[in-house]
Order: sequence, then C-alpha cells, then structure tokens
Amino acid sequence: MNVTLACMNRPWANYPFERALDGIRRAGFTSFALLRHGGKMLIGPDTAPGEAAEVASTIRRHGLELVMIPNFLDLAVSDDEAIAATKRQLDHCARLGVRVLLEMGFARPEGYERYFAVMQQAAPYAGELGVTIAIKPHGGLTKSSAETLAAVGRVGHPAYRICHDPGNLIAYGDPQWETSLPALVPHVIAMCVKDMVPAPEGAAEVQRGQSNRSIQLVTPGDGMIDYRPIFKTLADHGFSGPVAVETLAAGTTPEAVDESARRAYDYLRSVLPGS
Repeated sequence: MNVTLACMNRPWANYPFERALDGIRRAGFTSFALLRHGGKMLIGPDTAPGEAAEVASTIRRHGLELVMIPNFLDLAVSDDEAIAATKRQLDHCARLGVRVLLEMGFARPEGYERYFAVMQQAAPYAGELGVTIAIKPHGGLTKSSAETLAAVGRVGHPAYRICHDPGNLIAYGDPQWETSLPALVPHVIAMCVKDMVPAPEGAAEVQRGQSNRSIQLVTPGDGMIDYRPIFKTLADHGFSGPVAVETLAAGTTPEAVDESARRAYDYLRSVLPGS
C-alpha cells in the first residue's frame, strides 16, 4: 500500500513549533500535516504569501514535506468573504505544492446551508488548482459517517472529498464507525489517525463528543482502533493519499511525545498492507 505517512504538530502544542518538527522527523516521519500551533494559524487566509512560504521553508529545513494545511471556515463574515478566505487557503496550497486542504465542517445547524453554499463555490476553484478539499468527521454537520457522506453529496464536486477519521467517529458516537468505511472509501483521499480508550473513572477527560462519550487519547496501536482492516479496505480501493497521525498519548516532556510518535510510526508501518 503506497501511502504518505505524516504527523501533525498537535501533540507538541505546548512546545515551540520547530521543536514539534524536530520530534516528528526524529520519530521517522518525512511528511507533515499542519494544524494550528499555540492557538495561531501559521498558514491562514490572512497570511501573506511570503510568510506562508517561510513556514513551508522551515518545515522543509527539518526534513519534512508539507502535505496538508487546514481550513477553519468563518461564517461570522458574509458568504462572499468566506468564499474569498477559502480561496486564499487554496491559493496557499497551490503555491506550496500541497494537494489537500483539510476542511473541518461547521458546528452549528443554523450555518449548515451557508456552509454548503460556500463549499459549492470553493470546490470548483480547488479543482482548477489541482487541490482537493477534504472534509473530516468533526462534529456538527459531520458527526457521523452518514452525515460526512451526505456532505460530499451536497457539495457535489470531485474536488470535495473525505478525510477519514475513525477516532472522531467514535468520539461523536457513530454506531456505524466500524462498518461504514466501504460506503465512504470511494470518496476518501486522506486520513487522520488517532486512538483512544474509554476514560477511566476520575481521569481528566481529553475529548468529549456530541454523544457525551468521554474518551482518553492514547498512542495509535494502544487503544480500541485496529487499523489493519481499515488500511486493507483503503488498499483494496487503491487509496494512496496522506495518512496523518493527529494525536498521541499525553506526554509531560517533549521527549515523551517524541517517543509516542516513534511508536505510532512503527505501529502504522507494521499494519500497512505490503509492509
């Protein structure tokens, strides 16, 4: 199975950005997927092209290839402004050679129709640039497999596809999370990897979905998600996109996070078909 194994900076959020890049590279990854860092969008709609290029240069200097950047749609502005902002993110992707814009959907039902209207305008532009917008299960309008698939149908464009995230489907209480992948997989062009266990009584809650289900994040391979059948289904459908580790077990030092990342890398390599 020919996939791009990547890691996100989220587990190192309490440390400097370049320290995150160091840890990711030392863990064995050669590709990187960007999220916010320290609460800041390092590449966002209002980032100047030169500044975005500097961020990408920093990533490359650490021996990593940037393969995904995020989009957090702001509907506090007009539709035209929201469309323009999304197009600026797509422009960043095109300039930096990034083929996947990771879309987070929208949380509040009163904004769903506006969200789809914006994406119906943005997707053709993405297609012109050779970029794909990838919506992930993220609560709100994509809290389940069925709703994520429905979002793809609503936008109705081949440049709007799915970033599969089985961990989020568990967190948001989708009872079909294990059986829904065959329906999703024709539209899956990227994947986020996380793993979890039910939160022990008295433990700090790390994530709580709309199902009110409390879970504790752990390093991939240590929790309830078996990625072997997931990767097999993806491989059977010719998947070859980025697979990005998003979360790890909480670490009290950057070195502890590095070690979790190394174990996640080794685990994923061991369960990928053909490895």
